[in-house]
Amino acid sequence: MVTNMCNATSRQSGAEVSATDVPKSATIPAGGTQVVGFPGNNRFDNPDPTVFSLNDHSCPVRR
Repeated sequence: MVTNMCNATSRQSGAEVSATDVPKSATIPAGGTQVVGFPGNNRFDNPDPTVFSLNDHSCPVRR
């Protein structure tokens, strides 16, 4: 469960979490990066995320 998020607003439905931009991170310049961080809980029935996407484009998952 995602309990908080920085640089975005989170919404969670079951295992799926979405992040919506906030004014300070709404524009990412070409070639730029954006860090979205969050603390969360991981139970035995809640495995680490394996997929992340931004605007339907796959992004790396870092742990």
